[in-house]
Amino acid sequence: MKNALDLEKPQVGFVIDDGGDERPAVLRDTGNRIELSIVKHDEGQTLLQIVDDDNGENFEKDPQYGACIGFNADYAYTLINCEYSSSRASSGVGITTIIPEQVVTGVARKDLDTIDGMLTSMDGLSQWLGLSRFQWEQEDLKQTLTVEDTPEKEMGWSDGLSYGQKWFIQLRHDSAVVSNQVYLKTFLPDKSWSEHLRVHRLISELMSVADCRTHTYKDMKAYKARPGAALSRKIERDDWRDVLSYTPVVDRSAVDHETTFLFTYKDLSDGGVERWNELCSGCAQGMTILLYLIREFDNLAIETKAVLVGAILECVGWYSIVSNNDTKRMGTRKDRVTGEKRPAPPKFETLLEVLIESFEDDLPFKDSNIWKDRIYDSYMGSKHPDARKMELDEMYYAVMEAIVLVRMWVGGQVGADLKTMKDRLSNDRIGGSLRPHIA
Repeated sequence: MKNALDLEKPQVGFVIDDGGDERPAVLRDTGNRIELSIVKHDEGQTLLQIVDDDNGENFEKDPQYGACIGFNADYAYTLINCEYSSSRASSGVGITTIIPEQVVTGVARKDLDTIDGMLTSMDGLSQWLGLSRFQWEQEDLKQTLTVEDTPEKEMGWSDGLSYGQKWFIQLRHDSAVVSNQVYLKTFLPDKSWSEHLRVHRLISELMSVADCRTHTYKDMKAYKARPGAALSRKIERDDWRDVLSYTPVVDRSAVDHETTFLFTYKDLSDGGVERWNELCSGCAQGMTILLYLIREFDNLAIETKAVLVGAILECVGWYSIVSNNDTKRMGTRKDRVTGEKRPAPPKFETLLEVLIESFEDDLPFKDSNIWKDRIYDSYMGSKHPDARKMELDEMYYAVMEAIVLVRMWVGGQVGADLKTMKDRLSNDRIGGSLRPHIA
């Protein structure tokens, strides 16, 4: 039986346009995207209307297929959020290549541009949520393995966000296979894919801040109630449809890696997830750079990291000043457009002091003044050609300490205890290399 999630071998089938006509097509996974190629025999005309501009590269979406494209072969698929990539014709045959963002398996529907529910699973989620995998006991020759599902629990946010755990046991002739799925769930009736994904991404990014690693999606499923059916938060397992995607990448072969989090879900306050959402909005520039730095951590030179982390420190310091209405530390600057004076951040040194003060007596490093001098010289020396340059080893320690401080600051903002995070630093991905500097 064909694996419906495996499109590495091209699948030959057909799509149906809005007029009800069948069009031969091929669906395949290239390894970095999913492509649908539609063929049409009609005197060399293509399925795509090309808009002829200066460079001939603009394309107008073919109106014959609507927002969702259904593909039928041995198995049904629905393509979501499609882009028309290319169109060509030769000898009376036209071929149009379409790139979907998501592909829903097992169904061909025209109304899946919005969905009611989404499930995702990602590596590290079980550990971050603090869910037990299983319990094993042995007494003489008797061995007992106990597993228990975790009922869905709300995560204290208005966007219909919850988590749960489901165990699966496959009995065989002389063995048994036990597996589990820890998942996030959004129940947002008739909302776009981007709205659901935004909430799931919010959790994966908060996990990334907690352990300074990216977290791969291992599974994604979508639910859409049938027209006229009553909506219920309790969705049967068979009503969920597997989703193939490269935006974000869903890698079902990914496995969990043991990691150490500075803070976990249990460390968060009741409104911790909502508070993280506020940070991503109110301190958007700083959090965007931080997540980029974490994602590309192993690919960046230390000088680049110094510039990025310096920008993060500026954003965090200024966000704190504005949030606390600390007018004494606000400068003024004339707006270039209106000419009016407006609040402006103070000097970089002052922004560093604001961050340090937020830790009170729980600053993780021995001497804050030494760190301030080193991170100042590292940032300015990497950004300005005439500034004093730091030795690379000194710059390394200053930058790594700064990344730890910002991550702990985020943890404190969402309710985690600073002392607890400080105690976990020795096992942290970055903190472990800073042991001589930890207070």
